[in-house]
Amino acid sequence: MQVYNDIMTVTQLVNLVTLLEDNYEVIPYKRTVYYRVDSIN
Repeated sequence: MQVYNDIMTVTQLVNLVTLLEDNYEVIPYKRTVYYRVDSIN
């Protein structure tokens, strides 16, 4: 995997994230409920 520290500065990364945040909405992830196997007896 390429190391992006050599290509992108922190300022550029912050600018990119700021741009993307304005255009996308975060949809909360619905957690999956798991049941313990030993409780089903």
